[in-house]
Amino acid sequence: MNRMLVSLLTVILSLSIAEAALSEVVFTMTDPMGDDTGSGQLVYPSHEVFQPGLFDLLRFTVSRIDKEVCFDLKFRTVTNPFYAPEGYFHQRIEVYIDTTPNSGSERITVGGWEFDLSPEYGWEIRLSGAPFGETGGCVDMSENLLDISGGVSSHLLSDGQTVRIAVDEELLPYPDKSWRYYVLVGSYDSLDVDGWRGIEKEAQPWLLGGEGAPILDILAPRWGSHSQKRQLERGMLHPVALGWQGDLPWLWIVLFVSLGLGTVFWIVFYIRRWTDG
Repeated sequence: MNRMLVSLLTVILSLSIAEAALSEVVFTMTDPMGDDTGSGQLVYPSHEVFQPGLFDLLRFTVSRIDKEVCFDLKFRTVTNPFYAPEGYFHQRIEVYIDTTPNSGSERITVGGWEFDLSPEYGWEIRLSGAPFGETGGCVDMSENLLDISGGVSSHLLSDGQTVRIAVDEELLPYPDKSWRYYVLVGSYDSLDVDGWRGIEKEAQPWLLGGEGAPILDILAPRWGSHSQKRQLERGMLHPVALGWQGDLPWLWIVLFVSLGLGTVFWIVFYIRRWTDG
């Protein structure tokens, strides 16, 4: 009995080690909850199928699993009211990747809206996620774009919140921790420009309400010069990568000023106590 138990544990441990060996997380980053309003002005369509949180990105993870490179986007809510085979319906996703500094395309177009990029962070890889077989991708080959859609797919994971875009590993360079990412989320509409749901000043049953580009969420820090609000207002996108993303020198200023004032306060307090004594 003990020998069988040891054998079973050995098999389980071996499978776990093998699975870990086939899986490698390259990048992961959380996104602020409740920021699915674009630059702060967009609202969901008024139809009841548009439940709160559908476009609220919570986490983005890039990993190598078996023979695929996987891009996982976790949302606050995912539903599939029209039975898309991928398991999700509402999300329209774009992932642009900067693999090589100072190269690549310096512009991103979303639903007819154009956004500039820094020449330092142009994109070389584009992945598009959408239901009903609309997922695809391309690689910027300098003089032309190489379509890799045949090896790109998307589906909802078993947690019911995460949409995975999976790419055959031979179609991409080996994922590197120096890669930078632009991650954009909108509402899918097969009849609108590039599948991005349109906008009216006031929300309609099947149209977003507000003004600006139809981007409801991007992977970005909540505060700082590269916050979602500032990027969308300026029309200039900035990628995220491993390391600090916020660019918040003013926080350090506030911290040092607070420490300085606190130190002065306690010095004055003890001097007065000593004098009074």
